[in-house]
Amino acid sequence: MTDCSFCHYKYDEWFGDSRNGVPAGVPIGALAGTVCSRCGLQGVRHEPQANALYAGIEVELYDQFAGKAGIAFARDWVLATSGGLAEPPRVLELGTGTGRIAVELAQHGMRVCGVDRSREMLKLAEAKRQRVLKGRADSLELAEQPMLELELAERAFTHALCLQGVFQHITRMSEHRTVLRRIREHLAPDGLLAVELLLPPAEASWKTVQRKLLPKDKIVYRHVEGETSWRRQTFRVTTTFETFVDGLEQPRYRVERELALMTPKELVLLLESEGFDVVGLVENEGASQPWGTVLPTGLDHPVSDMQRDESLETLEAEGRLGTSTKLYKPDAWRAGGLHAGAESGMHGHAAAVSFTVMARKR
Repeated sequence: MTDCSFCHYKYDEWFGDSRNGVPAGVPIGALAGTVCSRCGLQGVRHEPQANALYAGIEVELYDQFAGKAGIAFARDWVLATSGGLAEPPRVLELGTGTGRIAVELAQHGMRVCGVDRSREMLKLAEAKRQRVLKGRADSLELAEQPMLELELAERAFTHALCLQGVFQHITRMSEHRTVLRRIREHLAPDGLLAVELLLPPAEASWKTVQRKLLPKDKIVYRHVEGETSWRRQTFRVTTTFETFVDGLEQPRYRVERELALMTPKELVLLLESEGFDVVGLVENEGASQPWGTVLPTGLDHPVSDMQRDESLETLEAEGRLGTSTKLYKPDAWRAGGLHAGAESGMHGHAAAVSFTVMARKR
């Protein structure tokens, strides 16, 4: 959505403007000289509005639906890449939210700074910091800042995390560059960055629903509806919370956000242009393997060092089996029959997926 600082005309390209006869999907640039007789929808005064802050019941129930997603992955990645450090890792997490990941990292001896622009989310993170960390609460610092205005006293973080699609909450390439530059300024030499992208289902629109049973016979339904625009390279997510207590429906809560539609390849090129070298890429936080067509240069090499003229018998005779070459397993694959599963084969790649790109400060 854009807001005119002169005439305060608000316009959302996804909805158009039915009152003035503008169909949905028309970019605001096409409205120049129309709609408003005061400014003609021209000039630089039409400012894009940031996504809605996490607030209300969405904050209250965030952990209930997010669960433990991403926690183990972030913890294990930081620990695995901290072997050569003389001191405990210092981690910057953008979009820390309720502190789910930040608190876990602090519990493992890391010094963490969690940044978020939602005061309500940070309030829950602060309560969690005091309750869980107790005497070690100083190992976690919380800061209320937008990513685009990141400015911290600490400028030597060993790791930076931008997980759960946080990077996609800004949709313009200039903003993506600004955020990456600010992250780079706060990283120590050879510091590492992990950025997780969310790719929506391969459909123009989709719907999902989750249900959570809470104490005192409270049931919450979380409806998520999405629309993807390849033309705009964004996707819009509408989340609706329906709450029932003793069978009676409570007031609904509904929020809409627009996220950048970005592929791993695009992110790799963007990182490399902003002073980072890509060192890794995983799919679904390691739960599945990315296709070779997605892997960046340098990561798309064969997993085995077996040469063209070598066989398993040759490697076994030389004692090289089990290093980088896997043993032969005749019954490893067993798909077939009447119920192969909807998530197998090509159909599985039409579902939503996440990619995490790891890079090192050049």
